[in-house]
Amino acid sequence: MQINKIASPVVYGIATLILVACGGGGGSSTPAPTPGPASSSTLPGNPVGSDGIAGNFSGPFTADIEIRDRTGGGDITTASSLSSAAQFSIAPGGALTGTGFGCSFSGTLMLSDVASQLHTGSVNATGCTDATLNGLYQAKAHPENAGALEFEMERETEVANMRTKVNIRSRVGTSTSSTLPGNSTGPAGIAGNFSGPFTAGIEIRDRTGGGDITTASSLSSAAQLSIAPGGALTGTGFGCSFSGTLTLSDAALQLHMGSVNATGCTDATLNGSYHAEAHPENAGALEFEMEHETEVANVRTKVNIRGRAPRG
Repeated sequence: MQINKIASPVVYGIATLILVACGGGGGSSTPAPTPGPASSSTLPGNPVGSDGIAGNFSGPFTADIEIRDRTGGGDITTASSLSSAAQFSIAPGGALTGTGFGCSFSGTLMLSDVASQLHTGSVNATGCTDATLNGLYQAKAHPENAGALEFEMERETEVANMRTKVNIRSRVGTSTSSTLPGNSTGPAGIAGNFSGPFTAGIEIRDRTGGGDITTASSLSSAAQLSIAPGGALTGTGFGCSFSGTLTLSDAALQLHMGSVNATGCTDATLNGSYHAEAHPENAGALEFEMEHETEVANVRTKVNIRGRAPRG
């Protein structure tokens, strides 16, 4: 998934700063200088410290959760994934703040490897919608090609035979402007009416009574979507009525994200609130996907609805 960099820096993990400084070269008659901070310790466009990744970022993030329960001699591992738009800001000194998944993030990132421009540190997450995400993370970040930023943080805890591992990550795309030619900073670039064939993939994992049975099915339907310049989305398909909002989260990719609610579906399994993503394709078509996951009484349900809809 991608994120837009509005300015510059980033943070990584719970770590002590290890600054590798390179001494400058000298002539044959000049002794090698004592290693220390110098212009050679900086890659082009990346100053020593966290200045090279300082800035404001926003975009789609993914959180993977793995829980291994060995209570009472058992050994059951469950895995789930969450998606959310997130925003964070990295100051030139390395201080990081942000929001996403209902969490508030705070921490510090510092340059730990000059050659790779790897920044590491620790980030604390509090107040998350899913309490499993709360806690202290080791974080890392480094710049990629074209000014993009790779960001990841993870943590692992074990309490009373219950081990929990959480990984939150994203790749942030940079742009000097949040607007590309012909595309507004909002969803005006994908505003319009779209219709086409959509597919709904349904996976149900039933662990009732100690069992573990997974069933998968797929549905197909024509669907119609209408997106207003301000981002409001309405539509129909699979007997459902869709309503929600999309906003631009990555200008470079023209990726739009938001939430969409489905009601009145012919198959009640499709009803619910979805995380949605959309981006324009060739000839004015729209690539659209939305998914949600719920678990009730040992039955986990995952639904993914997607399609490529021509404009008109």
